[in-house]
Amino acid sequence: MAVDCKPGEAFNQVVEVDAKVEEPGKNNVYNNAFYAEEKLLKSELEAMRDCNPLSARHWIVRNTRKVPGSNCLPLAGSEAKFLRRSAFLKHNLWVTPYAPDKMHPGGEFSNQNPRVGEFFD
Repeated sequence: MAVDCKPGEAFNQVVEVDAKVEEPGKNNVYNNAFYAEEKLLKSELEAMRDCNPLSARHWIVRNTRKVPGSNCLPLAGSEAKFLRRSAFLKHNLWVTPYAPDKMHPGGEFSNQNPRVGEFFD
């Protein structure tokens, strides 16, 4: 998936990485081997992702100098009132094409957003 690229530039890619346990066998005689499995996120819909601490899930944005920080989901119940106007908080990662009018996921004035369950204006 291209992320914020100008025509003719190299494409940035977003890759999801999960740690996987190696099956027992000749490559894992002590049953303690693991490896990183990478999955290229190919679309906006596919790139709505959540953390998974059981697999040490993280994301790599290739061809960029930006380094993402750590994150977690909101520590609130799914029926919390603020989540009705902050649907963007339901996933840890949203990969979307750049649009100058979409700089604020909850809208420029999210407290005044009358819509429920939307994260774009």
